[in-house]
Amino acid sequence: HREAHGCDAARGCARSSRCDAVRSRHGTGDEGVGARADDAERALEEALGHATAAGEASLRLSLVGNLGDLAMSKADYEAAIRRFEEALEESRAVNQRSYEAWCLSNLGYAYVYTGRPDLALGTARESLQLCLQLDYRIGVTYGLYLLSAVQRALGSSEVAARLLGAADALRGDLDLLLDPGEAALADATRQGL
Repeated sequence: HREAHGCDAARGCARSSRCDAVRSRHGTGDEGVGARADDAERALEEALGHATAAGEASLRLSLVGNLGDLAMSKADYEAAIRRFEEALEESRAVNQRSYEAWCLSNLGYAYVYTGRPDLALGTARESLQLCLQLDYRIGVTYGLYLLSAVQRALGSSEVAARLLGAADALRGDLDLLLDPGEAALADATRQGL
């Protein structure tokens, strides 16, 4: 019962902490978000311990990914990279292909933010291929934006412009609102062309 209670608490924590991480990452203007992000990190770490002890692989995967997202929200890109690499390995172990694509994309964004477009190129391509295989159009859109930023950073402006145009068209078809971080990167890519 104690492990089951721990996992129930971990699931609740994951939901609440994920909301705080998303608010922090996407700038809601709430001044208390930074403190909540720190609280969320502690709670996620505790929940991760419960999930690990109970052998809950899917919950553990979600919590590790949430910790990566939270690290991104705090601009701690090296910590985010470690968490997304861990989540990527775990998503492959349990054959969670959509989560694998998400991890690859987030790794790519973290690599771009840390000035490593060479590493971002591989993860961006792999994420995009996986999203295409899964017919996950939102993931394809994010993948195209990421790949356009990578190509611009690598000096391939013409390729970056074509990818950016394709991403904009697909985003329009989907009526998709980009997350602020990804929107800022797309704008920087556009301005750098």
